[in-house]
Amino acid sequence: MARTRRHAADRQHLRQWLVESIADARATLDRLVAEQLIEAEQQLSLALDDALSRRIEAIDAELRAVDTSIRLDGKERSRQLSSVTDREREVAQGRERAEALLGRIRELRDGPRRA
Repeated sequence: MARTRRHAADRQHLRQWLVESIADARATLDRLVAEQLIEAEQQLSLALDDALSRRIEAIDAELRAVDTSIRLDGKERSRQLSSVTDREREVAQGRERAEALLGRIRELRDGPRRA
């Protein structure tokens, strides 16, 4: 009977040790998995930040190029507008001279008839 009790006690002790060992192994495994997940999240976050930074820099460069192009287009339009304004002024002056010349021709032509 003492042997049976000792055997039962040993089995109970072994079961308790096995349950504690399994719980300890699970806790260790959970901790290791959590650490690896945290590390993976950090690496993913760093990679994402790096990719986003590169994309933002590329977009900024494109915007600078577009701004430069717009400014050049504005300068070109301004230059063309100035050129057209100059030509318009020249045409207006030429028209005034032509009208003055036609007026003198009419005076010369109509002048001798009236006299």
